[in-house]
Amino acid sequence: MASPFIFHLSSSLAANRYMNLYWSGDQNTSWGHNDGIKSAVTVMGHMGLSGYAHGHVEIGGYTTTWDSNGVVNRSAELLGRWRELSPVSSVVFRSHEGNVPHVNAQFYTNSSTYAYYAYNARMFRSLAAYQRRILDTECKNLGWSLVRMPVIYHPDDVGAKATRHESFLLGSDLYVPAVLDPGCKCVEVYFLGQNQSYTHVWSGWRYKGGQKARVVVPYGKPAVFVVVQPKHNDLRGLLEFVRKENTAMIYV
Repeated sequence: MASPFIFHLSSSLAANRYMNLYWSGDQNTSWGHNDGIKSAVTVMGHMGLSGYAHGHVEIGGYTTTWDSNGVVNRSAELLGRWRELSPVSSVVFRSHEGNVPHVNAQFYTNSSTYAYYAYNARMFRSLAAYQRRILDTECKNLGWSLVRMPVIYHPDDVGAKATRHESFLLGSDLYVPAVLDPGCKCVEVYFLGQNQSYTHVWSGWRYKGGQKARVVVPYGKPAVFVVVQPKHNDLRGLLEFVRKENTAMIYV
């Protein structure tokens, strides 16, 4: 009999022996550091460092709040960028309407949000073989998490040690400097290590470790890099997705 699919928000010491999935919490529907999309990345990284291997972000956040300027709600852009984050960070692809659905953009708001949602769902599916191999080997046998903070691989790299939410690795073969700010057309990427090489999946451009570069990030094309030369061929699904979808135009 298959194990039940249950995901958890809270736990205790050694609870990961008995619980098979976690999520990063009820983030605010915002771009914020403390409890918005940026904090989702930070939480996922810390979960991994704490031995919780199976996690996911709640696409779009959950908690709508009010401040002196009015409602802090979810725009179509924030929802779209959060959906881009999920395929390259999460074990499952799961969205949420939020606690006040009518003031937030939803995947069903209009044809553009529908198309953006479907696009990112296909991206998530393209990584199935890669994620499954990591979950069945490194996570199951070694306790390594799917999302890994850069400092794990580069403990002597000052840039890696300073990283909070700016970038992470999905397994050991994909490096992801996430798009976490509104109106972002480019991200400044710091490439880890002195002896590493990185290939941008969308353009094929290569970068060397230790350098910084500005990388264009149109909607639907998050900054994703293949690290060196993968030892396995389970990234074929992602690379085939890139080949088919590279000319797609995504709007918000």
